[in-house]
Amino acid sequence: MNTEIKDDGTPATPVPEKRAPRAGTIVWGAVLVTVGVMLVISGQGFSIDPQTVAIFALAGAGVLLLTAALISGARGRKTGD
Repeated sequence: MNTEIKDDGTPATPVPEKRAPRAGTIVWGAVLVTVGVMLVISGQGFSIDPQTVAIFALAGAGVLLLTAALISGARGRKTGD
């Protein structure tokens, strides 16, 4: 947290630093949205294969996690070392 100092030398209210959402949170959100959409579609009377949807959802989650790890690693890498 950043703490600013007032003119009289007393600390001001701490200002919380902004953080980006974690990749795992985004991936789990995408998986839950997929499950929700699957339930809505099946509730409308359409026939879907839950095993195929599960396979594609897990594969998509894996791809998202790998992509997030690569992007995070590229941002953290220092140039000139």
